[in-house]
Parts: sequence; structure tokens; C-alpha cells
Amino acid sequence: MFQAWLPPRWAALAAMLAVGQYGIGNYWTQSYWGGALAATGGALAFGALPRLLREHRVRHALLLGVGLATLANSRPFEGVVAALPIAVILLVHCGRLITRRNLAALVSTTAPIGCVLGVCVVGMAYYNRSITGFASLVPYWIHDRL
Repeated sequence: MFQAWLPPRWAALAAMLAVGQYGIGNYWTQSYWGGALAATGGALAFGALPRLLREHRVRHALLLGVGLATLANSRPFEGVVAALPIAVILLVHCGRLITRRNLAALVSTTAPIGCVLGVCVVGMAYYNRSITGFASLVPYWIHDRL
């Protein structure tokens, strides 16, 4: 992720600082309630975003979608907070693509993200329906009611 936002030297320094802070021996990475999976999803999403804005490649859009799907499944409420700035930036960027009539770039930017998130939503709805009986009712809401 850092390589997408920073020059190479600064990206290496930022990565070393992150490993030093949240390395292998840290509770945050070694516990069930830790955030390693959510951090991976955030790193995928925020690392793919500037790459997708610079060059409209399907793989960057897929990585962005996978990162957002990982956030949605690991930390849904925090994932929404992380996804909001990404959504705003993508909407502005797609508006610029529409005004330039660059439809190929628009499709290569939005279609893969939509496909990945669509599969994610269907999978989550199927899981929720299997557990709770309702596609829109998540299991931990039932747990909180008890």
C-alpha cells in the first residue's frame, strides 16, 4: 500500500515502522480479535486506489474489490468508514471519466469492483440466511439481543 502513495524510500521506511509496531509478536496480529485480516483488506483497498486512478487496469479494480469485501466480512462497521472516502474518490473519478467520454476506462474501473462486491453481498446474504433465517439479519445482532 505504501508504494502506491509514497516514493520508494519513504514507502520502505513506513513499512519497517509498521512491521516494528505490529510485528509477529504483537497481540494485534496474534489474537482472534486482532485486526490483521481487516488491515490486510484495508491495505489492499487503499493500495489499489491510487493505482486504479493512475492506470485503469482490471487487476487494480479487482484488488480494490477484494480489499473492500475483506473489510466487509472482517469488520463491517469499520469497513464502511474506510470505504466511504474510497467511494467518494471513485465517484468523482468516474464523473471525470464520463465527462471525457472515456467509457472503456469507466467500465474497466467499475465493472470488476461491482462484480467482486456483488459476489460478496450474495455470499454474505446466503450465510446470514443460513444462520438467522433472514438474508439481511447478521448473526451478531441476534447475539446482542440475547
